[in-house]
Amino acid sequence: MEFLPLLALPVLVVAGLAKAIEVTAVWIAHKVTGYRRHRRDRLEAELDRRQAELRERLLQLAIELNNSGFDARTALIRESFLARSQQAPDGER
Repeated sequence: MEFLPLLALPVLVVAGLAKAIEVTAVWIAHKVTGYRRHRRDRLEAELDRRQAELRERLLQLAIELNNSGFDARTALIRESFLARSQQAPDGER
């Protein structure tokens, strides 16, 4: 009967090792999840920043295009006016 507790010892050691492995696996999973979450948040922040930059650039290009279109329309109207003023009156040829 004195050896009966010794027979339970391997079972307790295996159970302790299993618990240690479980705790370690949970800790590793938590670290990996945290790393992935941090990486995802960092990438989303970078995408948001890049999106804002692109939106700003798009608005700048739209303003420049509008301004050049205005300049082109003004030049076209000016040329049309000059061409019309250089023509002879309708009755004369």
